[in-house]
Amino acid sequence: MPRLWLLVFLPAFITTLAYTVLVLLQQALPALLVFYLCATVLLFPLEIGIILCASKKEYGKVSLRSALAVVEKSCSLDCCSSALQALCPSPLLLGSKAVYFNATAYP
Repeated sequence: MPRLWLLVFLPAFITTLAYTVLVLLQQALPALLVFYLCATVLLFPLEIGIILCASKKEYGKVSLRSALAVVEKSCSLDCCSSALQALCPSPLLLGSKAVYFNATAYP
């Protein structure tokens, strides 16, 4: 559990700390640009690294393709698939059981 907390909060904490220090030390760049730069230079590589490490541990190789592959879990209950469809409307995550919501159907 503590490892999961570190994986979730440590990259964001590092990025926030770097952002705060950079904004306080320099005034030439807008704060929003500094935030985008910190996220691009620090947060994105840290998060990709975490995903690649988990892929290496799970599949034995470092690959974004295997890390982000959609693996369907088998379940004999129909309620699981309907609950999944209600919670996750993304066709990418649902595969062949894609559900699309019509946003214009409501007034």
